[in-house]
Amino acid sequence: MLSHYSPNYSLAELIKCIRLSSKTAVNQDLCSRIREMFDVKYIHLFGTGRAALYYLLKSYNRPGGVIIPSYTNITVPEAVQFAGYYPVFVDVNYPSLDMDLNTLRGKIKPDVRAIIAIHTFGLPCNVGKIREIARNNNLLFIEDTAPAFGAEYQGQIVGSFGDASILSFNHGKVLSGEAGGALITNDDELEQAICRLLKTNLIPVSRSLSFGKALLRKMITTSLLFRIKVGIQIKREIEILKHGITPKKVMPALYSKECSPISSSLVLQQMDNLKGNLSRRRRIGQIYQNELAGLPWVTMLEIPDYCSPAWIQFSVFVEEKIDFYYYMYRHGIDLSLDFPYSVAESFGEKEMPNSRRVVDTIIGFPTYPSLTDSKVKSICNLALKYPYKNRLKDHARSFL
Repeated sequence: MLSHYSPNYSLAELIKCIRLSSKTAVNQDLCSRIREMFDVKYIHLFGTGRAALYYLLKSYNRPGGVIIPSYTNITVPEAVQFAGYYPVFVDVNYPSLDMDLNTLRGKIKPDVRAIIAIHTFGLPCNVGKIREIARNNNLLFIEDTAPAFGAEYQGQIVGSFGDASILSFNHGKVLSGEAGGALITNDDELEQAICRLLKTNLIPVSRSLSFGKALLRKMITTSLLFRIKVGIQIKREIEILKHGITPKKVMPALYSKECSPISSSLVLQQMDNLKGNLSRRRRIGQIYQNELAGLPWVTMLEIPDYCSPAWIQFSVFVEEKIDFYYYMYRHGIDLSLDFPYSVAESFGEKEMPNSRRVVDTIIGFPTYPSLTDSKVKSICNLALKYPYKNRLKDHARSFL
């Protein structure tokens, strides 16, 4: 079974991190590298990206509305709520996944405090225009760069546009730790507020536990166990597709955890080859784009000329999503159904037609750098043989 994701670290890097993570300055070393890369003055590490967003909003301390896209990870509006704000949803465009700018402008009310621009699946959003709207309305502009480490918008690295930005080192991201996230900013006033909030230290994470989890994640994506894991997971995701997902009411304990030195050391090692990592992901994305374009039952994701993605998966829109998923699964290929829900609907808002359309049709192909060109083309060849069912006028269905 070929998994839809694989942590980017190698087993050799994982073993090496035992020694590196014992250095007392490993987290500071990672901060220095990120500070230099994004040209920022301040950086704080956290156990997750969602915790970074929570502490950012909590320290901003101006409760009100926070604008986010209607199609994103549910942890984003959950963090907004836990910090004492409420989410304001903007429907996405189809097939770009970007927030609709006219709708966005119409959502700005006196009690709205911030806009979060999200680079979904590593594809940069229209961050320049969104930032302009935020500044014209005196709103805090936050970039969620969690899925897009190293991506560029008009030649500038994403994460460098916001008043503050969120990074993630989750095991499925461009740079993979066991977990981990960061908050970066150049805003002096915001930094002082963050430091005041963080006077109470975060809870340390066990190095041995982090190492064990990281090793398990790597091993399970390269073994027969992955088929069992996927079999359990896909049942849950199809239930979510049918019935939606309910936001958490209680803030998880992981919000208070530090970034593990294991994660920091893994990310530090991968940063040395970030250019190659991104180049490989873009090459894989280009193969999918070339091979799958023109299929009558596939709509390609709109990729603007002004951006260089950092694909954590290559998404397309298919008419028979679940049938297609199981077809690929039976032939040993696991695809991603992320996200199998509309967060707007999860929070009771139903008038988000494009978000619902995305949920019903989006599917993600793997893009991790260890995939060879021949393997990617074999995935495409299998997809090309999918027996798409013609929908006749009388709604009868037959195989091509």
